[in-house]
Amino acid sequence: MNTYEKEELKTTTIHIPSREVFKTTNIDGLIKYKLKERIEEVCGKYGYVSKDSVSLIKRSVGSIITHNGESNISYDLTYKMKIISPCAGDTCDCIIDSITKMGIISFMITSDDTQNNVKDSPVLVIVPQMYVGGEISDYSEKQKISVEVMEKRTKYRAKQIQVVGKIV
Repeated sequence: MNTYEKEELKTTTIHIPSREVFKTTNIDGLIKYKLKERIEEVCGKYGYVSKDSVSLIKRSVGSIITHNGESNISYDLTYKMKIISPCAGDTCDCIIDSITKMGIISFMITSDDTQNNVKDSPVLVIVPQMYVGGEISDYSEKQKISVEVMEKRTKYRAKQIQVVGKIV
C-alpha cells in the first residue's frame, strides 16, 4: 500500500425501506450492498473509496423509524474501506495520457487494471509546463513518470481526485 492509500474504519447509520428488508433473508448482504452503492467509486470527505474495498465489520439490531408515512429500518454500522487520498508531498507513479501547451495530463497507476486509463483512474494528475523540469518535448504519451503532489481538489461524489504536481 502506498502513502496515499489508507484503510479506514468508520461508523455510520443507514436507513433501508422496511419492504426491502422483509423481502430478503440475507440482511447483512443487503446492508453491504446499500453501503457499497452509496460510497464506493466516488469521492467523499475522506477521499476516493476504492472499488470492492468496503467490508461490514459490525451492525446493530435494526430499529424502526417512520418518516412521511414510510417505515424504514435504521442500522448503526461499523465498516472498513480502502481510500485513496494523496496529500501534498506524496509521490505517485503516473502514465502520461497527453501533452499539451499547458503541460502534461496523466493518471495514477493503480493495482486495478480496469482503472489504468485517464477516464477511469481515481486520480487525474496535471503537471503544468513550469513544473515539468526540462523540456516538455523530452516526454511522450504512455511514458511512466513519478509526480510529487503539490495541491489536490476533491469534489463530493466526483469520480476523480484532481491533482496538480511536479515531476521528480
